[in-house]
Amino acid sequence: MSRLLYRLGHFSGRHPWRVLGAWILIAVAAFALNSSIGGAANDTFTLPGAESQRAADALNDRFPSQSVYTSQVVLHSDEGLTTPEAKRAVADGVTALGGVPHAVGVSNPFDARGPTVSADGRTAFTTIAFDTDKIELPEYDAAHSATKVMRDAGIQVEYNGLLGYAKGEQEPGSELIGISVAIIVLAIAFGSLVAMSLPIAVALIGLLVGTSSIGILSGLMTVPSITTIVASMLGLGVGIDYALFILARHRQNLADGMPVPEAVGRANATAGLSVLFAGVTVVVAIAGLQVAGIPMLTTMGWGSALMVAIVMLAAVTLLPGLLGLAGRKVNSLRVPFVKQKPANDPRSKSARWAAKVVARPVRYGLVAAVLLGVLAAPVFALRIGFSDDGNAAPASTLRKSYDLLADGFGPGVNGPIQVSVETDGSADDQAALRDIGSALADDPGIAAVAPPALSPKGDLAVIVATPTTSPQDAATTQLVDRLRADVLPDAVQGHDVDPMVTGGTAFGVDISERLQDRMLLFIGAVIGLSFLVLMIVFRSVLVPLKAAAL
Repeated sequence: MSRLLYRLGHFSGRHPWRVLGAWILIAVAAFALNSSIGGAANDTFTLPGAESQRAADALNDRFPSQSVYTSQVVLHSDEGLTTPEAKRAVADGVTALGGVPHAVGVSNPFDARGPTVSADGRTAFTTIAFDTDKIELPEYDAAHSATKVMRDAGIQVEYNGLLGYAKGEQEPGSELIGISVAIIVLAIAFGSLVAMSLPIAVALIGLLVGTSSIGILSGLMTVPSITTIVASMLGLGVGIDYALFILARHRQNLADGMPVPEAVGRANATAGLSVLFAGVTVVVAIAGLQVAGIPMLTTMGWGSALMVAIVMLAAVTLLPGLLGLAGRKVNSLRVPFVKQKPANDPRSKSARWAAKVVARPVRYGLVAAVLLGVLAAPVFALRIGFSDDGNAAPASTLRKSYDLLADGFGPGVNGPIQVSVETDGSADDQAALRDIGSALADDPGIAAVAPPALSPKGDLAVIVATPTTSPQDAATTQLVDRLRADVLPDAVQGHDVDPMVTGGTAFGVDISERLQDRMLLFIGAVIGLSFLVLMIVFRSVLVPLKAAAL
């Protein structure tokens, strides 16, 4: 393998324009294919086998107006929403919201059967149910146009749920921050603008091809939008890192007097080999998300693995071409006020530190083990969960709607719990619904319970309960577990019904439990496959064992 990498590096160093031309063709082809057969991201989320998913599917099929695919339009006015003018504007807005594409139901905040107006009359909300879990900008624009009559009346209008996410508000990109930091660090490390620019160029070109490739993948299968974000962060990090390994070795070879093609070839055969197998290990680790049992995470893993594979190949093919193009000017264009350091300095601080550690491995090993143990201790208090809209950017409509609802109705209104019950309208089923409602109301973690709502055919009932705590509060997770394990089974004793808990909060609990259940399997699969890869590379058992232990 190292001989192949040597030939590849040597050829690239001698014929850089051919290599650059090949990568330009690859980038153009990937971009063209993405434009022609690529698809848009699809954030459809499923959790096969989970109780919350079964209940959500039943609601979506038979009772879409109570679907978990909802969004709340939150209204607020310091002057109050109960004046005739405000009520008229709200009524007109609610009517208009009924015409939003994919909307199958819109509640009225002033409906006497279940009003959703705060005690002080200054905050209210209407809930829109959709027949799909994928709402995009056109639907948001339609909803925003429908609520214009409310805003014209001086009412603040904010959105959560599907409409809030469809608005597409984003915080500053982590990729831009990462590139900026990398430029500064590399400029200081190398003291040369040319040397600094090469890893950045390799990472960016790899990022371009990788992003286009994920777009092509989106045309063939369901790929969530988070895939591109995570893959870009990983691709940028490992792309710069891998290129840096090879570049550092190449500069050492040049300092030792080697011709440029020979320096590139040997750097590719040594550091490039490390890059190749490090990249394979990362790909294997990310692909290990296959065992997580969550389709969205699995797809995200494969998309990220594809990105890492592309930037890894760019490091061992494109970078050697760029090094050949730069020739001996790789250290030129010095950075002002930064002293260039020798490419190979056996008296550098890092070299002296490494020699000191190797001379006393037991002492430093024990200290490192203790330090790592201290840093790892918080894992015993780890609680896997999902953040709610209270963690969104303060200026976003998601955060504003969250704060308005929490202030007006209490924190639990941001994460209602839905209990679905199959029913045939018999007297026993009606009694079961009453017992379930009473049991929910008696639980200290429940702030309010709405009357049961029946589907149009009367074959499915839904009871909505509002917790006393926010969606990501540990007490809310305990509430969902308590309802499933104790409260609901006790309530339906003697009744032939099977209540199921769903809603966004219940989904979060089920996802967290699925991840916890699969965690050991995931770690075992990743370490096991990585062990096999390293054993092939080093033809040793001891080295992979040390890596697995670390």
